[in-house]
Amino acid sequence: MCSAKAPLGSCDQLPGRVTREKYQRLIDLAVGANFNMLRIWGGGIYEDPCFYEFCDRAGIMIWHDFMSQAIILTITTGSATSPA
Repeated sequence: MCSAKAPLGSCDQLPGRVTREKYQRLIDLAVGANFNMLRIWGGGIYEDPCFYEFCDRAGIMIWHDFMSQAIILTITTGSATSPA
């Protein structure tokens, strides 16, 4: 399989401002650029379900990193710290 992909941090710094129209515009731009995959960064957020619906309809695959992959969990103390 050959893929043309792009990383996606989030659609906006304030997730509450993202509308269905903004998601649709993003997907339209990805389709216009011949992307067939978008990578969701592990330090980002889970996008609204309509984002995934739009991707599905457009035939765009999602490569979704594990969330908070950069956090180191300390089993002995039960606390989470971020790497220095």
